[in-house]
Amino acid sequence: MPEWLMGKGRMNIFRVLLIFLCTGLLFFSLPGIAWAQGKALSVPNLNSEYDELMPVIAPDGKTLYFVRTSHPENTGGEKAGQDIWFSQKIEDEWQPPENPGAPLNNIYNNAISSLSPDGKGNWLNNVYLARNRMAPGLSLATRTSAGWSKPEAITIQNFTPEGGFLNCFQANDSILFLSAQTDTTQMEDIFICRRVGEKEWSAPERIKKNINTTGFEIAPVLAPDGRTLYFTSNGHGGLGDADIFMSRRLDNTWLNWSEPVNLGAAVNTAGFDGYFTLDATSGLAYFTRENQEGNTDIYFIRLDDIKPTDNITAELPQAAEPLTETKGAAEISVSKPMLPMLVYFEVNSAELNAPAQKTIQNLVTQLKDSSGSVIIRGHADDTGTETKNKILSEKRAQAVANYLKLFYSPAAFIKIEGFGSSQPLMPNQSAENRARNRRVEIRIE
Repeated sequence: MPEWLMGKGRMNIFRVLLIFLCTGLLFFSLPGIAWAQGKALSVPNLNSEYDELMPVIAPDGKTLYFVRTSHPENTGGEKAGQDIWFSQKIEDEWQPPENPGAPLNNIYNNAISSLSPDGKGNWLNNVYLARNRMAPGLSLATRTSAGWSKPEAITIQNFTPEGGFLNCFQANDSILFLSAQTDTTQMEDIFICRRVGEKEWSAPERIKKNINTTGFEIAPVLAPDGRTLYFTSNGHGGLGDADIFMSRRLDNTWLNWSEPVNLGAAVNTAGFDGYFTLDATSGLAYFTRENQEGNTDIYFIRLDDIKPTDNITAELPQAAEPLTETKGAAEISVSKPMLPMLVYFEVNSAELNAPAQKTIQNLVTQLKDSSGSVIIRGHADDTGTETKNKILSEKRAQAVANYLKLFYSPAAFIKIEGFGSSQPLMPNQSAENRARNRRVEIRIE
């Protein structure tokens, strides 16, 4: 057995995953929780004496999927391995988890890898065969009016799973992140696949230098900005075991990324920390952490409390200096996760209402601590023509910029962009979704 499978802590957790899976920005506080500044907390109602891991949150922020190991209510019982579970958020509280049963779960080992950007596709580990048999690979289930469809196998050209841990994240309609072990890698690396058909993707292309190491890189997740990648690795140093890192996309090839940055001591510990997932609707992140008993639980943290640092060791102080990277003449600050602050608008309006003004005022303190450029991007729903939406989105961005300048005179450059309805945050299929798409995103770069 390889040495990396024989250790304690993270190694034991990863070994369980290998055995199971290969054989078969807006802020709020949850009710009843006293926030510990800068600290992650266990998700109420979710964790148990069993292993909970691999959280995946739906795009609307109302459903949290995860994997539960050896639970007596798993399909096939506690000796059947892993099942997919989910919890629903009602009035800002996560409800007791439920097992969805078939077709996502069977008597073998089941795990969710990610959801499609619109939340209608469920990427699953393994291929679901006839008579409840399983094979290595990936499957996709589709949301229907009756629930999830039967998972169907996904084809990746010139790729055969070589063992190890396999998972994926769909970035958009054409890009798929794949974490896999191949015949040329000893451990898992992160790859890019490009869509070539409805259920077919191109041969994996390994992401170039910086991301992949001689260790493993798993659980890739792309932030809603389309540029910030989070992943789990034991090959970049850190606080003692596998840590969560972030990196920025440098171009449109999807193969070139900035030097990874450790998310710091608020997220990473001496044990296993991994499977980061973002809730853009609440400004929270969820992830897996090893507890004192050696099992895994699901934790959450406010994005504002995450303070990324350089690749650190356990001996360095927690308040390490923020890392910056240089790309040409532009300096990109990575002292905080690159999720936007969101300002919302009424239908066909570029006027700032009271909540929007309050959001911008709350942002001023953060901007005073930054030397980066302020990027303000306006968006619209799909109501009206694209020309009209483009003009409206630009007016919304300008309105935010004008109001911001009343409180803050930045030395940095303010850039204003309007995208019309071309970049929806949610599918324009309901009034609620359209309301979320009528927005301005403010970010620091």
